[in-house]
Amino acid sequence: MWIYPNKHPSLTDHSIHIWCTSLSVHRNEKELHTLYTLLNNQEKKRYENSIKDIADNFVISRGILKKLLSKYLLTNPRTMIFHQNKYGKPILKYYPIQFNISHSKDLIVFAFTLNSPIGIDIEYVRQDFEFTDIIKKFFSQYEIQTIYSLSRSNQLHAFFDFWTKKEAVIKASGKGLFTALNAFTVKSNRSQNNRINTNFTYTNTKCDNKWVIESIYPKIDYCGAVAFNLPAYKINLYII
Repeated sequence: MWIYPNKHPSLTDHSIHIWCTSLSVHRNEKELHTLYTLLNNQEKKRYENSIKDIADNFVISRGILKKLLSKYLLTNPRTMIFHQNKYGKPILKYYPIQFNISHSKDLIVFAFTLNSPIGIDIEYVRQDFEFTDIIKKFFSQYEIQTIYSLSRSNQLHAFFDFWTKKEAVIKASGKGLFTALNAFTVKSNRSQNNRINTNFTYTNTKCDNKWVIESIYPKIDYCGAVAFNLPAYKINLYII
């Protein structure tokens, strides 16, 4: 259940915090200016070189990310500098906290853990979306067969379910698009508590992690997933 926390929660070794907000809520002059002031010079230059809608989305996502991280780390968000791993994933050096973000249409989500990689992805489920060509290029044979084994009315949701899980995994791995989506297969076993413990079979690369994937549904018409490798965990869902 998604809740509005009364105070900023503490992040522990076995907790996963996911925050969700609407971009449109923050897309007003006062809020944008406040979030803009949290950016460093390099981030402000990126904002100034982008078209209006993309620039505003960047200010909102980066500004809120800095605000949340600063509360976890008890530090000034204006002094926060992000680095990148060799695959381009943003990281904070010298801190144990790890994070990932995703946005689609009007929603943006932020995921946080301590000392453990995490990846998150959400997608707006368009009812007119045509996925046939995409699954031929990016999905494994098992995933394709699973989708087409379902009734036509359920195939679209199954596609987005697989897609967000695969995206969450490559983001958690830190390799992003350097890992081909069709290089691995999501095979899941759903337990009674609805958790999905998923092992990945790689056709081109060696699997070095056993990921756990949880589905998230932040709003009607949105599908999402979060991937991590904690053996024991609790997911907390928060609304900004």
